[in-house]
Amino acid sequence: MPSPVYLFTGFLDSGKTTLIKDTLNDKNFMEGIDRTLIICLEQGEVEYDEAWRDSHNVFVEYLDSIEELTPERMKEWDTIYHPSQIFIEYNGSEAINTQFLATMPDFWPLVEILSTVDATTFESFINNMRGIMFEQLRYSDVVIVNRCTPETNGRMLRGNIKAINRRAQIFYEGAFGEKVELKSGTLPFDINAPVIDIKDDDYGLWYMDCMEHPEKYANKNVIIRGIYSENIPGYSKSFIMGRQAMVCCAADTNLCGLTVTGVDISGYACSFAEDNAKLNCLEECVRFHEANVFDLLSEQSRKKQLYDVIILDPPAFTKSRATISSAVRGYKEINLRALKMIEPGGFLITCSCSQHISPELFSS
Repeated sequence: MPSPVYLFTGFLDSGKTTLIKDTLNDKNFMEGIDRTLIICLEQGEVEYDEAWRDSHNVFVEYLDSIEELTPERMKEWDTIYHPSQIFIEYNGSEAINTQFLATMPDFWPLVEILSTVDATTFESFINNMRGIMFEQLRYSDVVIVNRCTPETNGRMLRGNIKAINRRAQIFYEGAFGEKVELKSGTLPFDINAPVIDIKDDDYGLWYMDCMEHPEKYANKNVIIRGIYSENIPGYSKSFIMGRQAMVCCAADTNLCGLTVTGVDISGYACSFAEDNAKLNCLEECVRFHEANVFDLLSEQSRKKQLYDVIILDPPAFTKSRATISSAVRGYKEINLRALKMIEPGGFLITCSCSQHISPELFSS
């Protein structure tokens, strides 16, 4: 089984070792983790002493440079330590080796890059060593800004970090890892403006903040941009606003913000699903129909109803080898009907839980 790799970057004494130790003390993160291998490319003030290593079932290896961490050495250490996960503590004075990132072996997949920033020295570093700071943060998935106080200049921190790496998530911590609420500057727009104009690049930040703190936007005028639709088949007095969202890269975007129609022959299942939709405030964009899906697809096909995505996940069509042929006919019929109802460029996701239907037979 592959062992996930977490890469920790940041200047010397920015808190990388402390973050690693705090992570290994997190019971939720460590659930199901047996052995951890830490690969250090530098040593700061905080150390991994023997007693701590033994108590956490941690093994530590030291290297002078990332070039020494070859695929052969990874395989050797994987065989010796059998790690459940690997933490790499990168040298804060070196640029991240892109060749290393691109050649991680399948048995050690790189899953996340985390960077630590000392809020008390960041402004000095960004003014005097911006190139080095750029190399430390340009690939980060998460940036943890530590040693913050409520008076820390969040606008300066966020502005500079986002200028280097717009996609990075930023978290602010105090001197001992505690959560800190900065008084201002963590959002890219003025929350006190008469009209809050949300730019496209800032929509995600606004959305997350609005979901977490809806009271901040009560009785305020907010401008957001999207694609508006109110002619939605099967939905009366409803509308939906969609937005183009990145799928895998900036050049590959799809419209997100779609209504959902669920179908089940069981009335109880539909009722249960409707209750869950209400609990999650989704009753205006999710509908459920108690119906035989063969009949419903046939009816909606005659009405020229089209969908962007159709997911077929029926119960088993056969539970014995004697009825395989009839099951195949059923799968063929339901999939052909669904294919005719997909919008150009749409998707069909089809499933089978019939144990007697092999993947090869199903895909044929």
